[in-house]
Amino acid sequence: MMSKRLKLVLLAAALLCSAFLLSACNKNTNKKFIDQETYNLMKQTQSELSACAERCRDAARGGYADSYFLRALANSQEILAQRHETILAVTRRKFNLQGFNAVVEPSTIRVMTAPEGYEQILLRPDNSTMPPEVLITLEVTNKVLKQDGWLESTQENSFRGLENLHICTVCGLLTEGEVVNCPVCNSAGERVVKLDSRGEIPAAEKGSYVIRKD
Repeated sequence: MMSKRLKLVLLAAALLCSAFLLSACNKNTNKKFIDQETYNLMKQTQSELSACAERCRDAARGGYADSYFLRALANSQEILAQRHETILAVTRRKFNLQGFNAVVEPSTIRVMTAPEGYEQILLRPDNSTMPPEVLITLEVTNKVLKQDGWLESTQENSFRGLENLHICTVCGLLTEGEVVNCPVCNSAGERVVKLDSRGEIPAAEKGSYVIRKD
């Protein structure tokens, strides 16, 4: 007959084993990971953002009345593209992902629309396994591009040209007038700077901003 002491030892061992297995399960569940499909989607988006920004700059070189606004849009999309480039470089190394050669078709589009794939990922009921920096990039991109599209529509349909535009140098959001904090990424107001008369980011803090010479 099993002694009381032996029963207690076996019970303690069983509890320890259960705790170990539960801990292992939780670690697997909480492990952050970006899948290849999401990586490819973000790489494609980065390429399209860069292409759209370049189209804006090409159009602005014509010296038309909307050149100021086109350069503003270019800066907005370039900041998003740079954010993608940084995140993708880190995640590819960290999660041993395969490279992806994005293909951008010739187009006259100058402002990219928010990717439907980003919306679908953000609407998932549980994104706890997705790295937070990836989710933040998807959300920021979604909001900034919607604002860019709205401003483009306003520019085309109003009787006045947009002016006094400010840009968040962290996320690329364009706003009319000053803001206390960026409404998208919540960066402090000093990171939201007024564009110069050409629609470019000023050299107020050397090394902090991308300065355009063209």
